Amino acid sequence: MKGARALGLLGAAALLAVAAGFALLRDEPPAAAPVQPERAGAAPAEDVPPDAGSDAFTEPVLRETERPPAPAPAASATTKPAPAPPAAQGGPGIEGIVVDAEGGAPVPGAQVSAYELDAAFAADGGAGPHETVAGADGTFLLPGPFRPGGDVLLSARARGWRSPAPYMSVRVAEGGLARQVIRVARTPSLTGRVLDPERRGLCAVIEVRARDRWFCCIESGEDGTFLLDDLAGRLDLWSATRDTPIHVWAQHQDFRQGTATTTLAGVLAERTVEIVLERGAALAGRALDLAGGPIAGARLRCYPLNDDRFSRVREAETGMDGSFRIAGLAAGPHRLEPAARAGALAP
Repeated sequence: MKGARALGLLGAAALLAVAAGFALLRDEPPAAAPVQPERAGAAPAEDVPPDAGSDAFTEPVLRETERPPAPAPAASATTKPAPAPPAAQGGPGIEGIVVDAEGGAPVPGAQVSAYELDAAFAADGGAGPHETVAGADGTFLLPGPFRPGGDVLLSARARGWRSPAPYMSVRVAEGGLARQVIRVARTPSLTGRVLDPERRGLCAVIEVRARDRWFCCIESGEDGTFLLDDLAGRLDLWSATRDTPIHVWAQHQDFRQGTATTTLAGVLAERTVEIVLERGAALAGRALDLAGGPIAGARLRCYPLNDDRFSRVREAETGMDGSFRIAGLAAGPHRLEPAARAGALAP
């Protein structure tokens, strides 16, 4: 009986030992996973998501604090940096405002021009004219470049406005802006219309003269209207009186030359000049050589003998058969001659 109880105790102890051995086996740590070789630039191993069942390399997941800064975009070879203002460049410039010489009100949209007076600087490509357009408030900026310490002529003009001569002279300083006020005077504009005898508009050539000065030429539109702006500047009428006569000529190839006269007071009052052209006479014929053959493409000139030759010269070109026609001639004797002295007309 005692022997059987001893054998039972020994068996129970053996079973407990076996159970303890299995428990120890279960508490052992698992075998380590194979270590992947590190790549250059890869993150530490703890940033790699564990994937024991895959042999493929997994890119590391970087934390926001470990991300490298994005590289700055490379400058394009064709992209030019925006120019810095004159003060930042260290070079002189000119800024200012264009105002009415009488009331001092700003003149918007004026074209401002600056001309270098240094011939050597001009030869280096730094000369003007430097030009810009004033803003709605009359202000402007001319960044240059201007030669430091050099003299610059400054002027402005807009429709109905102009800097009176002589233009103002400005000396620009080293590394700064020269601030100027440009005063412009109101200048009249000559308006008119050229008509045929039926009062239809004509496209004619317009010439204007006043006080031994003349301006040539502008053309009237298809409706016959024309506009000559800055009349005082073009004809130097700054010192002219209000009763100074202004003569206007109009020429059309099919009509006689017409003229009209107004005064500076009339121009200032914006009175329209009207010129009606008469049809006049016409001269037709053929140009032949001494053998009787036609002369094609010859330029002929015709002008009256009893009047200003240069103001009423008419020209025409002969056709393939030598024919020509010159219209718009006044009554009276005329002279017909080749425009080029390659030959002479036989009587």
